[in-house]
Amino acid sequence: NVDSSTIKKIAFLIKNDMNISLNNIKFLSDIINNKDFIEGELTELINQLGEEGYDISKIKVQYHKLQQMKVLEFDSSDKNMLNDLTKGLFELIEEIQIVLNSKDYKSTDILNKIENLNAKIEFLNNLNENSTFYYIPFKLPRENLEKNLFVLNKKRRNSENEKVKIFISLDTSNLQKVDVILESNKDKLTVDFRVLSAEILKYMEERKSQLDEMLTDSGYDDVELRFILKDKKEFEPLDIFVDDVSLNYMLDIRA
Repeated sequence: NVDSSTIKKIAFLIKNDMNISLNNIKFLSDIINNKDFIEGELTELINQLGEEGYDISKIKVQYHKLQQMKVLEFDSSDKNMLNDLTKGLFELIEEIQIVLNSKDYKSTDILNKIENLNAKIEFLNNLNENSTFYYIPFKLPRENLEKNLFVLNKKRRNSENEKVKIFISLDTSNLQKVDVILESNKDKLTVDFRVLSAEILKYMEERKSQLDEMLTDSGYDDVELRFILKDKKEFEPLDIFVDDVSLNYMLDIRA
């Protein structure tokens, strides 16, 4: 049974010149729903290799280095970091394959996990190559949240009047999950904060003037802030484009 959610995902993949497969549809769904995409599975694989007697000392060093790379600097170096992260993942999988080949017997479970990880990394590589959709599962310390976050576009905007939409999902320590939708249209910025409870909604509304002031200090003069209580069902980012009056609204799903 194909529902509207699946159709949107297929349309997104088509617009980004990516293969339509059950794997790619599932991968896109996992990213959109903020599920653990690579890290948990990779950690489980490395631990399993250690338990089965493989020498994983070099693998652990490489993996630790990759985890240290996941820090945003809020400047143009972030793009290079993302490229290095993807490259590092490929190299780590290659090292795991070398370690695995040191023994004649290879468990089917381990082979399946490596195949699935390779498919996920290739998917991310194609995703970042063909669109401006970036999957960035970062944890940020509080002090870094005072800085600006730059959206790195691969294509220049066609005109100053072009509308840009950005979706950011935040898993916070004290405000639970907050979905943020930004729409930039000429000089106007509209920001929707979707929160999970009435208490959090009230808390944010009472501090709206503080956020207004911070945005003004950052150079945003025409800003509309809206605070919305989310439905119980899981919010799907692709839904934010459904209300767009443009017949080609699916083309906008590139942020």
